Amino acid sequence: MRKILSFVFMALALVVLCVSLAACGDTEKDDSPGASTPSCQHQWEETGREPATCAVAEKIFKKCTLCGRSATSSGNRLPHTLVNNVCTVCGYVQPREVVQEGNLIYTYRGSYYSVAFDGTPSGDIVVAATVDGCPVTSLSNSSAFKGNAGITSMVLPNIEHISDSMFEGCTGLRSVVLGDGVQSVGTRAFHSCTSLQSVTMTESVRSIGASAFGNCGSLQRMVLPFVGGSPAIKDVQRNGWAYYDTYFVFGYIFGQSNYNGAQKIRVCHDFDPWGEEISSDFYIPASLSYVEILSGSYESGSSSKRWSIGAFAGCTMIRELVLPKHAVSNNAYAFRGCTGVTTLTTGSSFAPAVFPNVTSLTLYNVSDQTAFSAADYAKITNLVLHYSASTKSLSAASLAAVRDKISALYLSSHSTEVESGVLSSLGGLKKLALPYKALGEADLSRIESLEILSGESYMIGQLTLSAAVRLQELTLDSRCTVIAANAFQNCTALRKVTFDGSAESLLYDNLVRRWILINFGNAYANPLAHGASLYFETKSGVRSAQEITLSKGTQAIGAFAFYGCANLKELTFDRNLSAIGEHAFGGVALNSVTYLGTLNDWCGISFANGEANPLHCAPVLMMGGEALTALGESLTVQAIPAYAFYGYSGLELVILPDTVTRIGTSAFENCVSLSEVTVPGSLTVIEMRAFGGCTALTSALFAVKTGWARFESSTSEMGHVLSEYYLTGTTRAAEYLCVTYTDYIWKKVG
Repeated sequence: MRKILSFVFMALALVVLCVSLAACGDTEKDDSPGASTPSCQHQWEETGREPATCAVAEKIFKKCTLCGRSATSSGNRLPHTLVNNVCTVCGYVQPREVVQEGNLIYTYRGSYYSVAFDGTPSGDIVVAATVDGCPVTSLSNSSAFKGNAGITSMVLPNIEHISDSMFEGCTGLRSVVLGDGVQSVGTRAFHSCTSLQSVTMTESVRSIGASAFGNCGSLQRMVLPFVGGSPAIKDVQRNGWAYYDTYFVFGYIFGQSNYNGAQKIRVCHDFDPWGEEISSDFYIPASLSYVEILSGSYESGSSSKRWSIGAFAGCTMIRELVLPKHAVSNNAYAFRGCTGVTTLTTGSSFAPAVFPNVTSLTLYNVSDQTAFSAADYAKITNLVLHYSASTKSLSAASLAAVRDKISALYLSSHSTEVESGVLSSLGGLKKLALPYKALGEADLSRIESLEILSGESYMIGQLTLSAAVRLQELTLDSRCTVIAANAFQNCTALRKVTFDGSAESLLYDNLVRRWILINFGNAYANPLAHGASLYFETKSGVRSAQEITLSKGTQAIGAFAFYGCANLKELTFDRNLSAIGEHAFGGVALNSVTYLGTLNDWCGISFANGEANPLHCAPVLMMGGEALTALGESLTVQAIPAYAFYGYSGLELVILPDTVTRIGTSAFENCVSLSEVTVPGSLTVIEMRAFGGCTALTSALFAVKTGWARFESSTSEMGHVLSEYYLTGTTRAAEYLCVTYTDYIWKKVG
C-alpha cells in the first residue's frame, strides 16, 4: 500500500512540474496578456498604466507571477476634446459636413470635399485646396460654368478633372490657374473663352483634350505640362502601310477650326514611309507671346517621339519660349519659322541658326565642358547660366567669350571649385548662386539675388554681406546655424528670403525648426529685419511662412527668429513650447495666434521680453477654439509670468483667482483694450509695468486695499507705503496701477 501511495505522489509531483514548465517555458511565442501555449497560459498581474490621450492609446504594463516575464498591451485612445470642431489637446480638426465660404459651399464626402455654388458663379473664383485638412477634389455640378459670362478668373488647386466643355463659352474669363491636384483637361474645356489671356498648369496634368483652348483669340500667356494633347498614339493607314501618327504638336490644344484672332499654322507632324510630309492645319491665337513647357515626360514613351517633327513650326507669334527641360539645339525642324522668339530658355547649348533673333538667353545643364563661341553669342545681350551638379570647376577661360553678357550665374553644387577672380570679372552680374566657400570671390555690391550653397554647417560672419546694398532676394542653405551680429544691417533692399532644405530632403516641419533655432547675433543678423518675406523650400516645393504651425516636439524659438518677417500672419503651437527668445516677433504683424493648450499652460511659457511674445503683434489669441478676451476662473497658477500677455490688444477683462500671488514684469503691459482688473487678496507682488500702457483701464478692484507699498527696484529694502485712499476707488486705483506708479514694484508689506 505504501508503495502505491508513494507512486501516486511521485506521479502528481511530475504532473505539477510539467504543467509549471509548460506554463512559462521557452517555447512561448506570444508575450501579450492572455496569450498561451496550447497547454497553459501566463499568470499576468497588472503593474502599471500609461494613460491614454486622443493621440496615444493607453498602455497597460503586466508581469507574469510564475516566470517574471513582462508584457505590454494597448488599450483605447480617448476621444478628441472638441471645441468648435478643434481638439484642444492635439489640434485635430474634425471635418465639418458642410462649410460655406462666401458663395462656395463645400460638402464632406468621407475623405474629400466637393464644391458647389450658392447662386450663379461670378467674378474671381478661388476654390480652396483643402477644407478642414481634406482636399477639395470635385465639383458638384460641372455644368455650372458653361456659357457663364460673369466669371472673370478661376483658381482650381485640387479639382482632379476638368471635364469636356466645362468652361466653354465663358466669355468674361481672363485668367485660369490649375494646381497640382488637376490631372486632366477635357476636350473643348475652355473653348470660346474669348477674353482668356493667361493659363497656368502644372506637371500633374497628364492629358489635355483636342481644341481645349480653341477660339481663345485673346490668349497671351500659357504654362503647359507638355506639348500637344494626351499621349495617345493614333494608328494610321496610308497606301497600305501602317504607321504611328503622333499629335504632339502645339496646335493640337487649339484645334483645326478658324476663329477671330487666330493665326493659321501648317504643321508637319510626321513623315510617311516614302518621305512625304504628313501635315495638318491648326489655328493658334496670334496674341500668344509667352509659352512655357514644363516637361516632356508624358508625351511619349520613346525619346524620338518626344517632340513631333514640327511641334512649334510656324509659331511666329511667340516672343518668349521657356523649355528648361528640353534640348532644342539639334531640333531645328521642330521650331522652323519661330523667328519671333527673342527670349529663350532651353536645356542645352545655343544654336543661333534655330533661333536667329534671340537676344536674351537662359541655358540650363551648363557644365565645365560647355564651349561658348563669340560668333554664336554675338547677338546675345543678356545671358543666364544654370550649371549642372556635375560641374567640377568654374574658370575664367571658359567664360571669356561671353564674360560681358552674363547677368546671372547659378552653380548647383556646393563642391564646385570657383577660380579666383572669375566672378569679379563679370561686370554685369546681378544674380548669383555659389558655394559658401566662394562667397568672398564675388563683388556683392552689384548683386540683386544671391543663393548660398553648402554641404556642411556654416556661419555668416559680421562683414560677409556688408557690401550687398542692392540685394533683394536671398536663399540660404538650411545648414546655416549662426549669423553674426549686423550681418544684414546694410541690406535694406532685401525683400525675399528662402530657407532651402531641398538638398537634404527636409520635411517642412524640420525646416521650420532649423530656422527658429539659428543663432542670430542681433536683430540685423536676421535677413528679415528690413521687412523681407520668408519662404521654406523642400523637395515638394516652396511654401510661404504666412501660416506656420510648429511641430509638436518644438520646445523653443530662438532670439530674433522672425524679426521683421513681413508675411507671417498665422502662428500655431502647442504646450510643448516652453521658451521664446528676445525680440523673436519684433516688427511682425500677425493676424492671430492659435494655442493648442490651456490658459495655465500658456502661463508656463518663458518670454525673454515683450517682443518675444507673439501676442504683442496679434489681435486674436485662439485657445480651445475661441478667441481669448478675458482671464478668469480657469486660471489656477500661482504667478502670471513676465510678459505673459504683453501687448495683447484682444484682452478686455482680467479677474485673477485667489491662487495668484505674483504678477510678473510687463505681464499685461500695452494691453490697450483691457478695461477692468480684479486683484485678489492672495496677491503679494506686482512687478514693474505689469499694467503699463493699458490706456483703456478704468477699473481696478483690489480685494485688500491696505498694506501695499511701492519700491523702486527689486533690491530696494525700503518702500513707500500706499495709502488706502489710493486703492479705495476703482477708477483711482486703475490710474495708480497703470500710470502714476507703473514704474514701481508693488509689494504687500502688511
